[in-house]
Amino acid sequence: MANILIFNQVTKKLIEYKKSVNTPDYSWRSDVLVNPNIPNVPFKYLEVRNRVVVELSQVEKDAVDQAETDAQAQAEINRIDNLDISLKELIGVLEKKGIISKTEIITELKK
Repeated sequence: MANILIFNQVTKKLIEYKKSVNTPDYSWRSDVLVNPNIPNVPFKYLEVRNRVVVELSQVEKDAVDQAETDAQAQAEINRIDNLDISLKELIGVLEKKGIISKTEIITELKK
């Protein structure tokens, strides 16, 4: 029994780590490392280079973090774009938050 690491051969990113598996079940796979040494950092900061698990440089880690932040921001934009909210509901939220009153909205719309 051994531990294995499955990785994406194109992106070199780690996919899955399995403990105490029957290695002959995986011996034919080129996307598997048996008993790899894995640095003690989150998997998102690791990749396989020359069949060795390596930690990304700080510049690469920053790029991973930025990509995550960008994806989260885009997901939030998509969520907002998909909202089905009426103008009346929006005015209610703005009023409740003290951002603007109905009177101010009416005044602005009359301009």
